[in-house]
Amino acid sequence: MSTREEIVQQADLLEYRGEKREEYLKQEFKVLAERAAIARKEELERAARNEELERMLQRKKRQNALRS
Repeated sequence: MSTREEIVQQADLLEYRGEKREEYLKQEFKVLAERAAIARKEELERAARNEELERMLQRKKRQNALRS
């Protein structure tokens, strides 16, 4: 995954070659933002699954304790 510094360096090279630096920067930062949003969504989904699994485990422990 590209970092902000790498993107800016690449944009500088494009500008040197006469290409459109601002359009490149805009597109690349948009891609970075989308990746960050996806990663955050996946992180939240993982946390929700972990919480649900923890609740299931605690319920199972209570059931086992009642049987003992």
